[in-house]
Amino acid sequence: KMLNTMVPTDPGVLAKLGSLHSKTDDSTAYQYYVESHRFFPANLHVVSWLGAYYVRSEAHEKAVPFFQRAWQLQPSEIQWQLMVAMCHRRTGAYQQALEIYQDVNKRHPENVECLKNLVQLATDLGMKEELHTYATSLRGIEQQKMAKEEENRAAEQTQASALEQSRQEAAKKKAVAEEEEWSEVDVSKMLPL
Repeated sequence: KMLNTMVPTDPGVLAKLGSLHSKTDDSTAYQYYVESHRFFPANLHVVSWLGAYYVRSEAHEKAVPFFQRAWQLQPSEIQWQLMVAMCHRRTGAYQQALEIYQDVNKRHPENVECLKNLVQLATDLGMKEELHTYATSLRGIEQQKMAKEEENRAAEQTQASALEQSRQEAAKKKAVAEEEEWSEVDVSKMLPL
């Protein structure tokens, strides 16, 4: 805090104070993060924390600009697009949410979270054709995921089985070698005279 009195407009100091307070006191952290954002609105950590704060407070309409800013800062990160769409959906702006989800789906058709939200929106909006399309895509991706997991489990079991077989063979070889070693020993030389 003393540093803050020396440089009260330093966004890095304000963000650090916000981070320290976020562990114990959201309202104080919020004040520091807002001030940090005012002086430097391009700090992704600050922007995402403020967006999440508003989501936790169920003030989704206030969270939208922060997630949009995060989206601008990281345009290839779909997490921010999904957060903007989620906020629109929760405020009742279904068409805006739908457009964002559809855009994400065009660029990332394998994104399960996006497809689940599209299925829910299509259900809520009574979009039967779209619902069928999105639900079919979602089922296909989930089936592929399950098949891949099963394939990985089978590969792990095969690898474990091969490793165990290798250990058993090594133990047999060792036992045979020890037995051969004993058979070559002249026992008569070991007996006391």
